[in-house]
Amino acid sequence: MRFPFTASTRVVRKVWKDDKLDEKWKESMWAKKVEAKKKRLALTDFDRFKLRHARQVRNKLRTSAFLYLKKKAKKEAAAASAAKKQEKKAPLKKTEKKK
Repeated sequence: MRFPFTASTRVVRKVWKDDKLDEKWKESMWAKKVEAKKKRLALTDFDRFKLRHARQVRNKLRTSAFLYLKKKAKKEAAAASAAKKQEKKAPLKKTEKKK
C-alpha cells in the first residue's frame, strides 16, 4: 500500500479500497482475536454455564479416549515383552557328569 505522506483522505481511502484491506483485516488473526473477545464479553451467566458444561463434557471424552489408548498400549507392550522373554529363554541342555 503506497501513497504520499501528505496524501488526502480521498487518496488514502482509494488505495485502501483498491488493496482490499478490510477483507485482509477480517482474515487476520488479530481481527479474529478481537471478535472472540467481544463475544466473550457479551456472554450472559447462562451462556458461561453452558460453555463450562460443554468444556467438561469435551474433557471427559478426551480423557476417557486417552486412558483407553494408554491402557491398550500398555497391554501391547506387556505382550511384546512377554514374547521377547519367551524367545530369549532357550531350553537348558542337561550335561552328563563324567565319572
